[in-house]
Amino acid sequence: MSRRNGAAAKALSAQNSLLRENAALMRSAVESRRATLTNSLTSLAANLGRQDNLASFMPLFASSLYAPLSLNYTLLQYLYKTHGILQTMVDEPVFDAFRDGLELQSKQLDAEDLGELEDFAEETGAWETVKYSLIWARLFGGGGLVINAGQDPKRPLDLRDIRKGRLEFYDADRWELSAPTRYAETFMFHEAQLDASRVITVGGKRAPRIIRAQLGGWGMSEIERAVEDFNLFLRGRSVLYEILNEAKIDIYKLEGYRNALATPGGTDDVQRRIQATNSIKNFHNALILDKDDEYEAKTLAFNGLAEVMKENRIGIASAVRMPMTKIFGLSASGFNSGEDDIENYNAMIMSQVREPARPIIRKVLRLLMLAVYGQEYDVSFKFKPLRVLGAVEEEQIKASKNGRIMSWYDKQLITAEEAAQWAHKENLVPIETAALRGEIAPHPTTPPASDLFGGEEPVDVGFAGLGKEGQDGEEPRPEGDKQEQPPAENRAELRGRRG
Repeated sequence: MSRRNGAAAKALSAQNSLLRENAALMRSAVESRRATLTNSLTSLAANLGRQDNLASFMPLFASSLYAPLSLNYTLLQYLYKTHGILQTMVDEPVFDAFRDGLELQSKQLDAEDLGELEDFAEETGAWETVKYSLIWARLFGGGGLVINAGQDPKRPLDLRDIRKGRLEFYDADRWELSAPTRYAETFMFHEAQLDASRVITVGGKRAPRIIRAQLGGWGMSEIERAVEDFNLFLRGRSVLYEILNEAKIDIYKLEGYRNALATPGGTDDVQRRIQATNSIKNFHNALILDKDDEYEAKTLAFNGLAEVMKENRIGIASAVRMPMTKIFGLSASGFNSGEDDIENYNAMIMSQVREPARPIIRKVLRLLMLAVYGQEYDVSFKFKPLRVLGAVEEEQIKASKNGRIMSWYDKQLITAEEAAQWAHKENLVPIETAALRGEIAPHPTTPPASDLFGGEEPVDVGFAGLGKEGQDGEEPRPEGDKQEQPPAENRAELRGRRG
């Protein structure tokens, strides 16, 4: 009996020991759980109430893009192909900069010789090639103009062997000109090795030193500075389309819907009921439902979406320095006439497109002269005005130019042929006149005095009450002292008044 009691006591003691261990483990788990909850809640409260220091660098680090988009050639190509906004942003400034072509000027060549040079530039597509070289530079951060003069492309370009029938130009982006850097001695253009003298490189927006080293000396794409704003624009448009898809939601409350889904064929029955109901639901037919079923339509409001999209467009326009009238085709509204925006846009074209294009145009112009004339001449160029004038303003400017030409001609500073050439160059006279051909006397001859006074010699009648002694008692002039001849323009006015 005692043995049995002793064994039972040992078993009970072991069971109690096991229960104590389990209780200790449970208490430890509860304490750990309680500590975790306390720490999580404390951390959550601290994070919700925390505000970043305004002088902290962390927001700047988080909002910066460290991989240059200009190195992603494939993405840039398809962005340009897909989004018309980006095409406009890249192309429009270049096309506006070269609008109406270039005006060539020279003191050594006449209008006919300059016309021959302009015709050859148009035949070879020289200026069109220059434009697309600038476009690829704006898109990819770099481009180039390849010169084909019918010579060995591996050797330096021989300017003495430029011929009219062999000179051609090709536009290329920086990735077509395979080379370690922009300043390489040779380039690979579609498996053809080119000497550096046969490539006029065009850089994009100049990058800082470290990034410029990453880009191999080329520039940055114009899309780089619009990445953040364009992402906001795309996200806003995507959200707008999602809201439009969910603008009207039909809600059907069907009796026994949950039980029907649990039965074989119940889903198909419910689907057929809804399809049949939708097929007759429109503005003309009535909607038929079971007495226990319900139908409800909910619509979403669009308040504030227009303002959000407008702010996104303003962000893109400010990033690329283009007015919304240009990049989005929106007309000016309110009291804003849009003239200030266009003036700022024209200033951007002058500084960011025309100025970088000048050295390229000079090099191309030099090659064109060597091909047409066999030598170089003093030929300069200027761009046409960026501002588009109205009909009234244009006529006023033409009248002013015509008056300036006639003033020079009346003062005999230019001949009739030179005046005709001037007027023809300013597009004031669209036809070839006799003066332009040199068939008119250089200056009009002064008619005799008899013609000025209707065939009679003028009679000296003096002044009333003064006689021939002159006015106010002035002593008469000696016979040999003649009055000074008035200038030519005064004589012309005199003839007009007395005629």
